[in-house]
Amino acid sequence: MRIPNQILLFTSLFILVLSPSCKKDPIVLNNKSIHFDVLAQNLEDAFGPGCVGFQYSISQNGTLKTENAIGKAILAIDGPETNYTVNHRKSVHSMTKTITAAAMVHALEANGISVDAFIAPYLPERWELSPEVDDITFRELLTHKSGLRGTRDSYESMKTYMEAGGFSTKDVSTSVGYANVNFTLMRILIPMTSPIVNPALNDVLNTQGGESFDNMVSQGYIAYVRNTVLIPAGVDEEVGPYLWDTDEAEATRNYNFSNQSLNGYIHTDQTLLTGAGGWYMNTHDYSAFLAYLFHSQLPGIDQDEMISGELGMYVGKYGSLDYYTHNGAINNALDQGGRAEWIQIPSSDVTMVVQINSAENAFSTSEITGMMLDAYLDSYY
Repeated sequence: MRIPNQILLFTSLFILVLSPSCKKDPIVLNNKSIHFDVLAQNLEDAFGPGCVGFQYSISQNGTLKTENAIGKAILAIDGPETNYTVNHRKSVHSMTKTITAAAMVHALEANGISVDAFIAPYLPERWELSPEVDDITFRELLTHKSGLRGTRDSYESMKTYMEAGGFSTKDVSTSVGYANVNFTLMRILIPMTSPIVNPALNDVLNTQGGESFDNMVSQGYIAYVRNTVLIPAGVDEEVGPYLWDTDEAEATRNYNFSNQSLNGYIHTDQTLLTGAGGWYMNTHDYSAFLAYLFHSQLPGIDQDEMISGELGMYVGKYGSLDYYTHNGAINNALDQGGRAEWIQIPSSDVTMVVQINSAENAFSTSEITGMMLDAYLDSYY
């Protein structure tokens, strides 16, 4: 689909390239050293036996230290059996939210809009919004404290929900308030925050209807994320929320680790559903994005605001260790799916990204954070 030039809002930025380090010597901190070869082996030992396929990248100070993949990307039932490699890509699930948050913060800053501004003026003018929407801010969406609930990933489901109202109490803990709809709305809000694009999109909605608007705004979101967040980080310019780098026969499948007699599945095209999930990347791609997010000083994304405000990420503590993180998970009706998580440790500036192409693993989703941090701590001596 060809998008009018005024909708793309391309920003010219230099690229922060995530390249392999020439050295893998231990990094000395507080008279202790991080041994990256040990950290890599710890991750493989922790995750490898308990899932179908496992992929990881480890970086420090924004520079790649090591990466690998073990297990299978495709099992023999889907043949031919294929080893999982560092080049295989799949959906990063809800780790997409950190990407969307970075793009949303960029769009707000680029257009002089506060993160504490209300979202209602930037939603489609033909939506007959519930009065409850008037009190929702961008910050509340970015922190899951808006009172919105559910997935609501399609255009019609978002429109119906935002018009009907009946939202939950705001300012609850994110463990209760976490809902995909907060970020699927950003698929619309990111292009709609531009004073140039907003009238053009509303005109499409008024003259051509919701389907054309949905296609236009979704393509605008993808273009904005690519051109302000991912391509500047060094990620391939074709990256998208769909299978883009290979054909289906060679694509990574998603499995049920506990029942490998089931054919795996490939995530469908998420163009009209993305925002909260769906971007197809490998851990190398995602590490490049995180290097950009945490180390670039490019205008347009306030990293300190994202971290302190926990916008699209969470700040945690594991014993005395502080860290930033976001994970992702999905299951279908047959309990097939995938898992993903990134962790950034500010004290050593070490970043770990993992991808798993199965659900119902030998470990629970809630255990992944601790497994990653234990692997890190056991390599730091």
